[in-house]
Amino acid sequence: MGVLKNDVGRPSNKTIMIRRILKMLLLVLFMVVCYFGGYMLGKNLFHEKDNNKDSKKVVEKEKFDINKVTSKTTENYDEYYNTNAIDVYVYGNKIDLSNYFTDKIDSITPIDDVALLELHNEFNILLLVNKKGEILYDFELDNGYFYCSDNLYSNECYSYKVDNNTIRYMVANLGQDNYTACVTNNDKKVLIEYEITYKDGKLSQPKEISSMIGKEYVQKHNINCSE
Repeated sequence: MGVLKNDVGRPSNKTIMIRRILKMLLLVLFMVVCYFGGYMLGKNLFHEKDNNKDSKKVVEKEKFDINKVTSKTTENYDEYYNTNAIDVYVYGNKIDLSNYFTDKIDSITPIDDVALLELHNEFNILLLVNKKGEILYDFELDNGYFYCSDNLYSNECYSYKVDNNTIRYMVANLGQDNYTACVTNNDKKVLIEYEITYKDGKLSQPKEISSMIGKEYVQKHNINCSE
């Protein structure tokens, strides 16, 4: 490294030349480092931007399109309603409604890549379906409980409510008269409000929010059970 050391007196032409060459090499090296540094930074930013675009595309791809829900009249006829039943299709896939009779789609509410379908019936039907036409959840419960909406059974009933990915709904077991509330379910629940969440492709278990037993229902509605 003697060529970089300032000796006493004027350095030789060879030393001056070597120093110039070293300075040029250092300048070139500095420029190369700056170039590759800028290149890598730009590449990372571009890659990150692309990832963000891809993420947005995935979200857009997953969103349920309500226009993809269609229906077609069938030959099944209901004398009570004096109407024909309908078949319901989701993205061209037929929903298995063999256990139901419906003549109209009352509402469609998308939640991410699935949708809530409320179908008209003597006892309204509420189903959570995916794009394949599969029923992910039937909002009726076993043991005689039915999804209740729009005062179908009682003024406590309401149509389902959706808040982001959370669904609230009610089921009832009141029968066609007051006998159930007065006798059969006097100490059992006749109205139950539930909350259920669909997020990231997963459906939570129903969580009970409120309920009313037959005895409370009778008292609230001033029902005479002796009649």
